[in-house]
Amino acid sequence: MLSEHRDVVLAMESPLQMLRAVSEALLTCHVSSRSMRLQCILSLMNTMSDEDLTQALSVIYREVLICQKDANKKTRDGALEILKFFISRLRGEVILHALTTTLSTNPTGNPNSNATSVLKSSTVTALCLLLLHHRSSAMMLEAGVTLLPQVGELLIADCPHQTKAVLSYLRVFVSIQPVQTITNEELLPSVVAAFTQ
Repeated sequence: MLSEHRDVVLAMESPLQMLRAVSEALLTCHVSSRSMRLQCILSLMNTMSDEDLTQALSVIYREVLICQKDANKKTRDGALEILKFFISRLRGEVILHALTTTLSTNPTGNPNSNATSVLKSSTVTALCLLLLHHRSSAMMLEAGVTLLPQVGELLIADCPHQTKAVLSYLRVFVSIQPVQTITNEELLPSVVAAFTQ
């Protein structure tokens, strides 16, 4: 409907309003309809201005992060496409702020709950995508360094998918940072301390 009759549909309701409606039951709907909802969200995002897209990020990014760890491959792929779309269209610092906020909060109140660990590991994976996309940005390289201790703390939970996400972050970090940053005498001890707590 949206692809064939876009003008008519968008005249009735704004893409942001439709996105809110489609994403409302994203995590509770049946698995088969979850990937379809993600496709609809991506189609709606394609019609949005950068300003609307920034609002859309605040509306759906947590749900998309959780869908990125879904058992269903189509759902994971759909969530990944949405994350990549956000990263390619929005300023890096906008997404960085959303992800670092999620990384530093505890949505369930229990640091060892499955929901918390899924959200945190998916957030670290999204940070990897963001850093790779903006690897030529000095601000992003600096953010990558600043986030190292916080990402390293996720190893304390002894959770396999968090550990895997942290190792991915380290690989990305080493691949994008200049050698002098990695071998910095002040940075190295703090990194080692963060990852050996």
